[in-house]
This record gives sequence, C-alpha cells and structure tokens, in this order.
Amino acid sequence: ELEKFGLADAPLNIQDHFIHRWYHLQKQNIDIEAWQKAGDYEIRYIFKREGQTAAFKYWVNGQNVFKNNFQKLPTQTNSDELFETIVKILEDTTPVIVNRNNAGGILTQFEFDAAIEEEKPFLKNLFDHVSKGLSDDEIITKIQHLEYRERYTIEKNGRSCVIDFEYDNSGFFGRVLPLEKKCDCPKLQAKIRSIVNNLKKADHVI
Repeated sequence: ELEKFGLADAPLNIQDHFIHRWYHLQKQNIDIEAWQKAGDYEIRYIFKREGQTAAFKYWVNGQNVFKNNFQKLPTQTNSDELFETIVKILEDTTPVIVNRNNAGGILTQFEFDAAIEEEKPFLKNLFDHVSKGLSDDEIITKIQHLEYRERYTIEKNGRSCVIDFEYDNSGFFGRVLPLEKKCDCPKLQAKIRSIVNNLKKADHVI
C-alpha cells in the first residue's frame, strides 16, 4: 500500500499514520482512495466504501509529527455517515506497531491480559484510558503487573518512559512514578500524568 501511494520513502511518522488508518479501516471494508501531501504541513486522505466517500485533512509540524486535530473536506465528502463512522473507528483503535524488520510488517499493540482483566477490571480501565489518551506516535510497548502497581513502558519517536501507576486494595490509583533514568521524554511523562489525573477527576468507577 505504501508504494501505491508513493509513501515508500516518506518519513516514518507519515508512514505510520497511513498504516494505522489503512490497517484498521480495511477491516471495515473502507479503502484509502487517495492520499496527498499539500504543501509542507497538510496531509489529505480520501476514504471510500462502495459509493460513499469521506475526506480528511490533517496537519503536521516541521518534524512531520501529526497534530491531534483534523478537519472534514466537504467538497470531497459525499457521506457524513462514513466520515463519522471513520472518526469513531479510529477513536476506538489501539495503535499499530510497525515492525520494519519483518516482511509481514504489522503488529497490533498487544492485547490486555484477559485473566488480569477478570481479576482486576480497574487495571483494564487504566489501560483503556491511557491508550485512548495517547497520540498515534505514542505506543504502549510493555506492561508489567507488579504488586500494587502497573509498570508501563511507553515509546514515542524512539524515546521512551517507564512509569509506575500505584494503586491500593480498593483499586484506586495513587502516585504516578516515572522510573529514574528510564524516562528520556519529559513531554510524554507530563502527558501521562495528565491522562491519569483526568481519570481520577472523572470519578471513573474502577
């Protein structure tokens, strides 16, 4: 697919953004009809399912990192229903990990351990909340279930943070502790703290 749209030599962030959409949407019989980079900072997609089309505009910064916002392109969208369907599908997906050493190439992010989920559903709630709060280029690569803490490894553009989420007997989360010398991305660290604070503020039942 990358070759088809001239993306074989594109920056990795742009490739990953494309692959994430292609991988999850093709499962719902939605194809990428067109892809275009307009100028230095604008990326456009047209998605198609049967006779329906939906066009999206995204923005990148000078390092080709995508901003979180996007916009509908009305002139190339003939189905608001398809547009909303795509938005919902992409909101609910886990990031795709692209393994570039493997011809197969694509690994979906690991599934949360079903046995742990059954025993401690609040830990799955944490996983879902953190996953949804992360951008496409921020990926959970490892979770260790330790005593009264979850240890997450989260990566972004080759940098990573290892962070402990402490919880008590009742399943309420307390401190968020980045492991010293294992977090080289302060912005990612701050974002994760913010995600967990929102989890607490929202008074989630966990």
